[in-house]
Amino acid sequence: MNPENSRAKEIDSMDISKLIPDFFARKLWANTGLKSGWEGLTLKLRAHHLLCIHGFRGLGYTSAFVDTLRRTIQIIKANENLLIELTNECDILCFACPHKLGNKCVKDGFSCEKKVRELDGEVLSCLGLKPGSTISVKALLPLIQRKIDEKDLERMCGGCEWFDLGYCREGLTRGLLQ
Repeated sequence: MNPENSRAKEIDSMDISKLIPDFFARKLWANTGLKSGWEGLTLKLRAHHLLCIHGFRGLGYTSAFVDTLRRTIQIIKANENLLIELTNECDILCFACPHKLGNKCVKDGFSCEKKVRELDGEVLSCLGLKPGSTISVKALLPLIQRKIDEKDLERMCGGCEWFDLGYCREGLTRGLLQ
């Protein structure tokens, strides 16, 4: 059996709220409304995931990953004052990914984490921000629209398996809140 498929099945059978140690992540899976109870919380996101959330159309590695991404996007859309801490390390979305090993992405082998960190750095550079920068959703989303164009997206994401579907380009042009 393919070890990747085994990991995916294992993740899909888990209670995702117990898989993720972070308070925000546990709250994400609690029976909490999208708009209430999020004040004063900070969501930690890998910088390149800012691009992924724009292109998301319900596809993903596992159902747990898709559910985590969908719920995260819903909460971001519903809470313009939510703070986002940008990081170049594993985040809430990584915890539901079958390619995570420890705190590293191993999708394309053990050197993958280095490539992903470089991608996070490119996104942060385009936005004029650094790892650890914290910014509200209402300030961040327009910043992405202003600072990242189609050429940036192609340069940074052209090698991604999801890029050729065109969803990312479309989502970035449209904007997350549309």
